[in-house]
Amino acid sequence: MAAAHSILETFAGQCAYAVVRPFPLQFGLWSDYDKTNLEKHLGSKLMKCEEQEAYEKLRSYWGKLGFKRLGDTDVFMLSTAYKRPPIRDILKGNGAPARS
Repeated sequence: MAAAHSILETFAGQCAYAVVRPFPLQFGLWSDYDKTNLEKHLGSKLMKCEEQEAYEKLRSYWGKLGFKRLGDTDVFMLSTAYKRPPIRDILKGNGAPARS
């Protein structure tokens, strides 16, 4: 979270929008890969949560920085003109306020 916040603070003046496409790695490109080999490659066990729950957690995570879903797509956008709360507030759970 702190790294994403820092990147936004550093490069916000260089573009109008920041765009992310968050997805849990265990359900992405590796889904057809043998899980034992994948866990060995990653050096840790895969999370046991359900796919939809994992997506919702990631979307909520990016929402704390102010990203909003773009329609029915899996793309999330943030206007760089949006004033983000300080990282300490985000980490305390006082992230981005609800916006329409």
